[in-house]
Amino acid sequence: MSNELINMLRRATQELHQQLDRGFATGHFANRAAYVSFLQMHAQIVPDIEQQLAIRSEFQTLDHWQVRLRSPALLDDLKCLSVAPPPIAPFVMPSAPGSVAGITYVMEGSRLGGRLIAKQLNEAGLGHLPASFVTHGAEQRYWQSYLSWLAERPTFATYQQNAIAGAKALFQHYINISAYQLSA
Repeated sequence: MSNELINMLRRATQELHQQLDRGFATGHFANRAAYVSFLQMHAQIVPDIEQQLAIRSEFQTLDHWQVRLRSPALLDDLKCLSVAPPPIAPFVMPSAPGSVAGITYVMEGSRLGGRLIAKQLNEAGLGHLPASFVTHGAEQRYWQSYLSWLAERPTFATYQQNAIAGAKALFQHYINISAYQLSA
């Protein structure tokens, strides 16, 4: 099992990840409105991405792929907050071999960020707000099983380049949506 692809993904997307973090995604949640805005941003992206991933045969080889999907939890949190889900911001998922691995890297990494967000909510006195999206799978070993799955992916250069391109495209989509959300 090699960590080559995960290391390549981390290096290649580090700047985009930091830009997203600075822009919006892991900001402090000082009030309910900031948290709702965060959930709405994700609601514009996650359901579309998960729907597209769910029909990809490569994604279906990932352990527990069906229960990894967080859209129901996200939409339920919005419903509990009496907030209608926003319109989807369509993402054109690349079809090249490897793109699923890169896109899943972003989605599974987002799940890890949820732990930090749940902590920030508690620190801000907002722990009573529905948080099933950000805590989804917290008790599971989804990141570790993703890493094992990723290590089994093809090692040829084109596959790896496509994985990086897929991850970058999804990070850029998040950045575009979060920038729009902040300016609205």
